[in-house]
Amino acid sequence: MTGIRAGDIAFLKLKDIDWANGEIKILQSKTGESLALPLTLDVGSAVQDYIFNGRPQSDLDNIFLTVKAPIRAVTTGSLRGQYNVHRTVASAIMQKWVNQPNLNSLKGLRDMFIMLFLYKTGARIHELLNIRLSDVQFGKASKVLLRGKGEKNRHVPLRDNVTLHLKEYLQTFHPDADRYSDEHLFFVVRNGVKKRMTEDNVRHFVHNYGEAARKECLEAPENAHPHLFRHSCAMNLYQNGVELTLISQWLGHSNLETTLIYAHADTELKRKAIVKAVPEDSPLREHVNSERFKIDDEDTLKVLCGLK
Repeated sequence: MTGIRAGDIAFLKLKDIDWANGEIKILQSKTGESLALPLTLDVGSAVQDYIFNGRPQSDLDNIFLTVKAPIRAVTTGSLRGQYNVHRTVASAIMQKWVNQPNLNSLKGLRDMFIMLFLYKTGARIHELLNIRLSDVQFGKASKVLLRGKGEKNRHVPLRDNVTLHLKEYLQTFHPDADRYSDEHLFFVVRNGVKKRMTEDNVRHFVHNYGEAARKECLEAPENAHPHLFRHSCAMNLYQNGVELTLISQWLGHSNLETTLIYAHADTELKRKAIVKAVPEDSPLREHVNSERFKIDDEDTLKVLCGLK
C-alpha cells in the first residue's frame, strides 16, 4: 500500500515515520535513494495499531519484530504476507468462521464459543483466558470483568446471544463449579487437572478454522489470528453508531488516538468504494486520494517513536 519494497519495510525504524507530518522516510536498499512517502490513513492506522497492540516489548528500534523469542527484527522473507496488521472481517464472513467447529463434539462447542466470545466482547486473547468464573455476572445487563493491560480492569456487556451460549457453556464445562470461584472459565485438562488454556492453543485452532472458512468463502481472511475478532468487533460497533469514546472504554484503550484507527479505517473503506466507481480518466479522480495520517498528541508520539 505504500509502494515500499518488503526488504525496505523490514529495516524500517521507529524514527523513520514522521507521525506529526504524515510521512514515511526510507532509504531504498537497491538505489540508495532517500524517499519521503505519504503516510496514508490505512497504513498509518495499521502501523499505529501494530505498535500499540501487536509489537512485542523490546528495546530494538526496528518497527517490525518477530513474535517468538528471541525477539529480533523480521527478515524480508518472513515479512511477506505476515503483517496485514489492521484487517476487519464482515459480519457474514465472521459467521462462517465462527460456525466452522463441529458442534457435536465438546472441543467444537468450546472452540465455537471462544471465537464468538472474542468477536462479541472485543477482548484481547490474554484477557479472555484470564477470565475466572467469579468475573461473570448475570442479570438484566449481564457483563464480564476483563483484566486489561497495566492492571486496568473493565466490565464489558454480554450482548446478543452471548449470554445464552455462556450459560450453555457453563452447564457443559462447569456443571458443578461454584460460580463465585477463581477457576478459569476456559481451561484444558492435563493429567486430570484443569489448567488455564494457553494463548498458543487459541491461536492454533483460530488459524485452522480460518483456513477451513476460506475453502467455503475466498473473502475469509488469510493468516487468521485472534486479534482479528477484536478489530472486527470495534469496527462493527463504530459502523452501528457507537461513539468512539465508548468504543475506547469498551476496548480498554488508554488513549482515544488508538481507537481513532477504526474511524480512519472506515473512511478508507468508503474511499476505496468511491475509487472503484470513478473512471480513471475522470477529473474527479484527483479528489479521491487518501488523506495523510497525522498525530499531534505528545504522549502518543512518544510511544510510537519508542521514547516511552
